[in-house]
Amino acid sequence: MKNFSFLILFLFLTCGLFAQTKPVGQPSPAIKWLTLGEAQKLCKDNPKTILVDVYTDWCVWCKKMLAGTFSDPFIVNYINANFYPVRFNAESHDSIRYQDTLYKSTQIGARAPHQLAIKLLNGRLSYPTIVYIDKEGRRSPVAGYYDSQHIMPILVYFAEDINRSTAYPDFEKNFRATFPLDSAGYKKPKNLVKWYSLEEAIKMNQLHPRKIMINWYANWSISSMLMYASTFNDPAIANFINKNYYPVRIDATTKDTLNVFGQKFVNENKQHPFHQLAVAMLEGKMTFPATLFLDENNKLIDRMQVYLTPENLKPILNYYGGNIYKTTKWADYLKTYRSQVSQTEAPKEDLN
Repeated sequence: MKNFSFLILFLFLTCGLFAQTKPVGQPSPAIKWLTLGEAQKLCKDNPKTILVDVYTDWCVWCKKMLAGTFSDPFIVNYINANFYPVRFNAESHDSIRYQDTLYKSTQIGARAPHQLAIKLLNGRLSYPTIVYIDKEGRRSPVAGYYDSQHIMPILVYFAEDINRSTAYPDFEKNFRATFPLDSAGYKKPKNLVKWYSLEEAIKMNQLHPRKIMINWYANWSISSMLMYASTFNDPAIANFINKNYYPVRIDATTKDTLNVFGQKFVNENKQHPFHQLAVAMLEGKMTFPATLFLDENNKLIDRMQVYLTPENLKPILNYYGGNIYKTTKWADYLKTYRSQVSQTEAPKEDLN
């Protein structure tokens, strides 16, 4: 099904990232396939995940995926915007350089696999397989045919670096809770957290000191949407945040003027779309979602720019909200926390 409903929302949230109505007579968008060499070169100047579609000429499901999944306008635009896409014939006779090593055809049998195919697929020659090579060079082969609906969470998982912080089954569970396959569209969150503006949070902090948690997001970041819809609307998470923090949520591209911390911050909207305060607080690393913790004096305690599930966020909220960070190193605290959770005993500061 090409025009799957849950992605219609993205048309309005991605600053033109996804095509809307195709003008009559104009061709449908196509994936801008690169060679592996081109993708590696581009990665040096502008790191992105490399998506390698490993196929063979005789593979029926490879052709079906190319004609269907990789022709869906939603998928095409998302891949072009977030990946360096490569198509690689696993039985090619060309010599290909990958990470300073030259790979050739094995020339063994009628369907001789290429040395690079063996390398990328870890010796498991199954087609089609998509290999995701992240910004650190880690390879993740995902074998099998996927239609548009089922490939989307996988694309988001690797494009938005969620693989750095979250196991895929946990991410997929939250993705499907937010974008159900059997739903007419996006599942609007309950919004259990009482969000404040940053000005309000700072003012309240002066009267009744409490830590401030800031969630910077971007409308085109699907992982930002997921964290808002699932993580922050976990009842235990929301309850703990409301009791122990002044929570703030800010669009990193907001056009509002913010008078905070004794300064005036605006969005000049010149060379980039980001607000001055977002650039300052994230030190120019515009990766979303970003979660920041400020102490009672509005001083930065920590900043993490990754997608966090409820299970990942719980110990973090406890660690800072309960002032454990002042006496205990994070690694030591997390070890104790996990030990207690594994024994089904709630930690002293746990949210369960």
